[in-house]
Amino acid sequence: MSTTSPEFKRFSFNSFLLLGVDENFPEWSSAKVGIANLGLNVRPTDQLRISGTWNYEFYNRRTDGTRVLTRNVPRVRVEYQVTRQVFVRIIGEVARLQQDSLRDDSRTNLPVYFRGSNGTLTRAAAFDRLRGRLDFLFSYLPTPGTVVYFGYGNTPRADRPGGTRDLQPNRDVFFAKLSYLFRLR
Repeated sequence: MSTTSPEFKRFSFNSFLLLGVDENFPEWSSAKVGIANLGLNVRPTDQLRISGTWNYEFYNRRTDGTRVLTRNVPRVRVEYQVTRQVFVRIIGEVARLQQDSLRDDSRTNLPVYFRGSNGTLTRAAAFDRLRGRLDFLFSYLPTPGTVVYFGYGNTPRADRPGGTRDLQPNRDVFFAKLSYLFRLR
């Protein structure tokens, strides 16, 4: 089921919901699946645009209804056109992935093991991971056809999350780009 609003002057929204039975790929058995997506776009002024999305999905075992996997990803994007030449964008996202200890749900109910590159077997244990993403972009248009971009990205993570306060810096990325349009006369 999905809904989409018209593009109003100051906002729009959309939603999607899917419930059914599909493959539980981690355990390679059948599962009850749910996928939900929500989106909201707000334009309070001609210069400011804010959009938010929320993606959620779950996989439950058909045999006993227990949760195998949950993915939850809220995301916010804010764009501001300071002047005709200056533009700023910030994007923030927090993704949480929770997985139960895997088992052979369709046949034996025994635990699932993975074989490592050195031949050792490791149980597919439960985990709870939190990943963040924060991106900043600054662009400057000094003359038509020339654009300068500066950006920064940060990807914090937490393997045993107690909330966003547990996120630790993992990777930082800086970039600069100059784009110039050559004109042939």
